[in-house]
Parts: sequence; structure tokens; C-alpha cells
Amino acid sequence: MRVHKTGAELVGSLDNFRKIPFLQSFGEDHLKELLNASKMIIYEPDEIIIAEGGFDDKMFILLSGKVKVIKNKAWIATFEDAGELFGELSMLDGEARSAAVIAVEKSWCLAISIAFLHKLSTEERNACYAVLYGVLAKIIAERLKLANEELVVAQKELEYVRTQLVQQNKT
Repeated sequence: MRVHKTGAELVGSLDNFRKIPFLQSFGEDHLKELLNASKMIIYEPDEIIIAEGGFDDKMFILLSGKVKVIKNKAWIATFEDAGELFGELSMLDGEARSAAVIAVEKSWCLAISIAFLHKLSTEERNACYAVLYGVLAKIIAERLKLANEELVVAQKELEYVRTQLVQQNKT
């Protein structure tokens, strides 16, 4: 892991960050505050970005590269599109990380600490929370729909295997 840029250096690239869908929801002042509390980090292949069971207040945006999500040593997902968000769940619920995220190839990530919210006035903080939770709810809803579709496919495959086993046992 190598920190490439921090705070003010990131704010200097504000126009580049506006291209990321998640960040488009923030007004300019709030986006500057968010970037001031962030770091651009480079991870090498097989490097752990998030440790399962760990605690922190960061979520990540993949800027380039490829990462995999592992839970209980089993692969669950791969992110390889610029702008994909990960690590947001423990930020929302304050619980331990439910899965690990590991770099598959050299990956550039924006690590966002939500500590920036504590520096804002109550009114601005509430406005930022509203934007943040609205965007996260949309992302989580999309992922839940995908998980439901995968569950239906898995149930159909399991039912097919059960049917085949019953037929084999009858013969």
C-alpha cells in the first residue's frame, strides 16, 4: 500500500472526481470537504485493502484496477469498473467488516473517511448524510436485486440436482 495523494492534492483534481457517479451527488463545497478527508492509495496484487472482521470508518472507490471480495475464504464478487464502491456497509452499521477486499492487480482506490462530516455545521452535516445515504441506498438496492437473482438461479440448480438424485435412487 502506498498513499499517492491526500487532501488538498485531491481537491486540485476536483474536475476528475466529478466524473465518478457516486461523487456527482455532492455539491462542490461538500465534495471538497470529502476529498480533503480522503486519500488516493495504490495497492499491489494480493494486498489486503479491507480485512474481514476489522474496524474503520472508510469506504473505497475503485479508480482503476481489479479487486475481489472474500468472505470466510470464499470468493463473492469482483470489482473492476472505475467508480465502483466497496466497504460502505460497516460505515453504515458501525459493525466489523463482513468481508475482506483484496487487490487482484495493481489497484488505485480513493479511501474516503467519513470523519469529514464531523467538521461540518449541523445543517451541512445533515445535508451530506442525506446525499450519502440516498446514494448508498441505491447501490445497496441494486446489489440486493442481483443477489436475489443469483439466489433464484442457485435454487433452481439445487432443485435440479435433487431431482436427479431422487431419480438415481429409484433405479
